[in-house]
Amino acid sequence: MTEAAHQMTSNPLPPAARKPGSVGKGQGVEVAILDSEGKEVPQGKEGEICVRGENVTRGYLNNEKANRESFTKEGWFRTGDQGKMDEEGYVFITGRIKELINRGFMELLKLLMIVVRRLRQLRLMGFYYLILLFRRWCALLYRMRCMAKKSMLPLS
Repeated sequence: MTEAAHQMTSNPLPPAARKPGSVGKGQGVEVAILDSEGKEVPQGKEGEICVRGENVTRGYLNNEKANRESFTKEGWFRTGDQGKMDEEGYVFITGRIKELINRGFMELLKLLMIVVRRLRQLRLMGFYYLILLFRRWCALLYRMRCMAKKSMLPLS
C-alpha cells in the first residue's frame, strides 16, 4: 500500500510463532481494528484494519474529501480491508470494506496493451514506426506522472 510505505504487517521469523492465514503483526506501524465510527472493536471481532505511524502518509495533497474519508480524527489511516486481530496481535484479513477502482489506471492499461500490440508489428513497420511508438510511450509516461500528481501525492 503506497500510503504506508509498502509493508505494514509481517509474520515474524523463526523461532517466533507463525500463524497460518495471518498477515502477521504490525511492523513499524501501529495496527488497530476499528468500527465505522473509528472506535476500536473488541479483540477477535471484525472491523476495518487501520494503521498509523511514521511511514504512513498524513494525507492527500489538495484532496480534502479523500482525507476525510481515509483518516480518523485520531490519525488512523483506513486501509479498506476488513479483518480481525487475535490476542497476540496477529492480523487476519477477512475481506474488503471498500472496493477501490482506479479508472485512470485501466485507461493507461488499455494504452499499454496497444503499445504491446504495436511492438509485435514493429518488425514489419520499420524505423519510422519506431519513432512514432517512442513518442506515444513518452506521452503515456507523462500522462501517468500527471495522474499521480493530480490525485495521489501524499502531503510532506
